[in-house]
Amino acid sequence: KAIEESRAQAMDAQGHAQPAADAQACSRPASDAFVRPLAADELPCSPMEMAAELIARSGVWRSEEQYLTILFVLEPLQRAWERARAEGALEELRQAGGLLKFTQGQPVRAVVLQGAGGSGKTYCMTEVVLKVVLRFVGPLGVKAIAPHNSSARLLSKYGVRGQTMQSAGRLN
Repeated sequence: KAIEESRAQAMDAQGHAQPAADAQACSRPASDAFVRPLAADELPCSPMEMAAELIARSGVWRSEEQYLTILFVLEPLQRAWERARAEGALEELRQAGGLLKFTQGQPVRAVVLQGAGGSGKTYCMTEVVLKVVLRFVGPLGVKAIAPHNSSARLLSKYGVRGQTMQSAGRLN
């Protein structure tokens, strides 16, 4: 019954989603979970907003190292997105020339994740970073290299060509 009442409150007479009454309405913890349509103003619109949502959903927030690594890796994408948005050219980010245009002068972030097997290296990259980069830039923004074939195969499941270090360095 509570679910149906919440759903009725979120819909208008024609069955369309109502925007949130205030910004805190979405972040307020509910006593019961329910499904409802999202209004356009509730969807994440920047790379960091999308990353924050994915971090919360995936549980990556439990590890400070993973959380901070994700923010470090995505910060140049956020800057490029802000530059493209200021120029009204967000669609150009998905093109090779546009990506180059909006990232010129920015530091390049190359990250090597090292840790014990099962510590979450691939998980935090696939559940947050790859999804954000693919959403805003497309496959042009990803060079996914892994130390083992099993990790490279996992990366390939997310729409990017995962390679082993040997293959990427043309050592095979």
